[in-house]
Amino acid sequence: MRESAESSLIVTDTLVEHAEKQSRRFHPAWLVALLALVVALLALVMGYPAQRGGFVGGDDHRLALDHVFVNHPSFEHAMKLFTIEHRDLYQPLPLLTFQLEFAVANLLAGGEASERQAAAVIHLDNIILHAINAVLVWFLIAGLSARGRAGSNANRFHLWAATVAAALFAVHPLQIEVIAWLNGRMMLLSTLFALGSMLSLMAYANKRRALTFGLTLLFVTLCGFSKVRISLPVLLLLVCLASRITLDRRIMTLGVLCGVITGVFVLINIQSTSEAQLFSQGAEHLRGPRLVRVVFALAFYFQHLVWPVGLCSYYPTPSVVTWHEPGLGVAVLVVAASVGVLVWISRRTRVGLLGAIWFFAAIAVTLPIFPARNILAADRYMYLPIIGLLWMIGTSIVTIYQRYVATKPIWLRRVVVIAPTVLLVPLMIGMGWHVAGFYNDPISKTLRIATLFPDTPRVWQPLGWSYLSAGQIQPAIECARMELRHTQAPKVMCGGYQLLGMAMLRGGDVEAGLKILHQAIETDEKNPRAKYRLAKALVELDRFTEAVPYFEAAAALTPLHNPTLNRLADAYHRIGRRGEAREVYAHSLENSKGYDVSAIMGLSTLDIESDLPDRLADAATRLGDLLEWMPENLDARTNLGVVLQHLGRSADAMAAYAQVLQRAPDHLTALLNLAQLHHSRGAWKQADPLFERARRSAALTIDQAKTIHDFYVATDRAARATTLWSQLALRFPKSREVHAFRTWAVVLAGDGFQFESGLRVQDATAEYYALSVAARAYYEFIVRKYVAAMGQVKLLEGDAAEVVDARSRLLGALQRYDEVELGIAWTYALAAQLLLYDADKEGAELFTDLCDQYCKETTCKAVVSDLRKRLSSEP
Repeated sequence: MRESAESSLIVTDTLVEHAEKQSRRFHPAWLVALLALVVALLALVMGYPAQRGGFVGGDDHRLALDHVFVNHPSFEHAMKLFTIEHRDLYQPLPLLTFQLEFAVANLLAGGEASERQAAAVIHLDNIILHAINAVLVWFLIAGLSARGRAGSNANRFHLWAATVAAALFAVHPLQIEVIAWLNGRMMLLSTLFALGSMLSLMAYANKRRALTFGLTLLFVTLCGFSKVRISLPVLLLLVCLASRITLDRRIMTLGVLCGVITGVFVLINIQSTSEAQLFSQGAEHLRGPRLVRVVFALAFYFQHLVWPVGLCSYYPTPSVVTWHEPGLGVAVLVVAASVGVLVWISRRTRVGLLGAIWFFAAIAVTLPIFPARNILAADRYMYLPIIGLLWMIGTSIVTIYQRYVATKPIWLRRVVVIAPTVLLVPLMIGMGWHVAGFYNDPISKTLRIATLFPDTPRVWQPLGWSYLSAGQIQPAIECARMELRHTQAPKVMCGGYQLLGMAMLRGGDVEAGLKILHQAIETDEKNPRAKYRLAKALVELDRFTEAVPYFEAAAALTPLHNPTLNRLADAYHRIGRRGEAREVYAHSLENSKGYDVSAIMGLSTLDIESDLPDRLADAATRLGDLLEWMPENLDARTNLGVVLQHLGRSADAMAAYAQVLQRAPDHLTALLNLAQLHHSRGAWKQADPLFERARRSAALTIDQAKTIHDFYVATDRAARATTLWSQLALRFPKSREVHAFRTWAVVLAGDGFQFESGLRVQDATAEYYALSVAARAYYEFIVRKYVAAMGQVKLLEGDAAEVVDARSRLLGALQRYDEVELGIAWTYALAAQLLLYDADKEGAELFTDLCDQYCKETTCKAVVSDLRKRLSSEP
């Protein structure tokens, strides 16, 4: 047996020498550069189509697009990233790179970059990082193989083994998720620094320098800041064994320090995961024998290593598994066959054993042994472990070539090398490009999963929400119905009902949608998202009082979910519970370390409404701080203008509004506020073009239209107000308010024909509004039907907001009429009646006296008598 092994070794060494003779015409440095360049180019080609992708939901939004520290680059925010967890893990370095990329995107865009521009920069860097990693894999395997073999010729021989392994690493379709999905950055960076630490360790072992000692520790630390790699100390030890590095005191010291650094990051991330309740969620979701799940996971990885089809971003995991699980027998066979191959290779080559240890050490932490996640397997989890398997494969392929092909005729050697390369590499790149297309947008990503696993619970919900976000109502409803086929899973049905209810609401079927959302809560009473979505739907229907209990219940279940808190605070605010709104906003702000934009804006609005100097000063400070790191927030700058107005700093307020309009010339609130400031200063010519720009906006709301209406009325141009409300009537054909204001504008403009037509329409629809009554009263007054006018005014008694507003507008119209037509007794009679309803006894007495002074007819005297009786009975 020993003689056979020695003979085999002699033959192998002879073949190596032969290969060296064939390659001596290459300068070794040029050969190294050429092979590394080929590997890099393959990686770049593999990642090329990912450049077309965008943000596809999940962590892309939470950790980049919607993360204020990330998408608003600043030194302060960069430092903040190192002080907080990021959802359930501590990984500040990838987020810091995202921040730098947002800064670059803004620079290239000449201002604030669009979502697509930011995504393009991040995708490009992901592709480049993958190419760098592929080159580092080449250098690592070349170095390990060279140091692991004796003889001066071993280094060149194993350049080819490294090239095969690194090329497969570059183009294997399992890698595409890490490249094409933006949140693959965590894997890319942690792998980059893990490989860097191994190379620097080898350099330190070769020549003991403080620089390489420090670099090793630095790379281990940067790896921990990117994504904790629990297996890194084991891999570093493996590098020592593969390189035949003597484990002396200095190497051991370095190894212990690397272990301590990694351990610190492990503890930090365990705490973060525990606080995010992922351990408990995973334990609840992953039930049954853990070994069964591990077998399924390993079978997945081995199978997709050899035949990478059916790849996607999520592989469904059954909540409960048993030893009788369907497919377990096949999985056992796959794992047994794969392990058998690994053992066979390991027994014949030292590299095989080391590669197998690398794989199992790196993949172990992601196997479903511990309930830290509720998934079985993921492509991204293979990014580092696959290196061990590819090291084995590359070495085996080159060894077989040298043993059986190297001595054959040159034409045969070329065929053996070129044919598999031409067939395999384009095939793998083509498969990778195909998979990359599923990361272009949320619908593509979720549709891929639903297509692969159509009968699996929960896969249709993400697709349905993606459709709903894109405004595609009917496909979303169909997805909900597909999900609701799973009648035995309450949690699944709850999610399906939520999707169906929200889709029906968006489609206009309000009552049916609300009923289904209630059904979702009944299906799973402890589901906070079901309560949140029902509350959100009620808010969209302006039913804030009904929404509050559901928001409160959702907030109690998820006290760290700021969207729930902010919506609850807004609902409190809308129903007048300002103190509670302030408390909830403050809680939300505390959760976000002071950086939740919605909470800042909500608190500022409450401060403005209080109109107290101290609160206004707080709002000015809060908004000023927000604008320092978010200068593009035009609503914040507009609110700052409002605060400055309340503080009496009109010039500063006008400057703030002007800054908003420089960025967004059609910003409605800034337009109207600036116009009103000009008008209040008597500069109506400066105000008029601003009001006109606002009037032409397709986004003009009814409340904003009232502001423009008041300006037109104040400048004696009621006809323009008529045109304004006619335009809004096209957008809001069923609005009582719009119809009433149009009628009011018509009567102020003196257009009797249009007014009579409007009354006929109103009578036909039976849609009455207090201002319509005021319009009728004023019309009867100007056509001198005074008794009828008084009868209409008596209908305006009450404390409802719309009634109070109608009385105020009618009183203003009577005042303007009196300035033109002095001494008409009925003007004062109507005004006195309105002031009585407003509890202004002094004003009512004054106008009653004026009415009595100018009153000449019997009916007028009777009205005066009635007014005096009412006044005497008033307290």
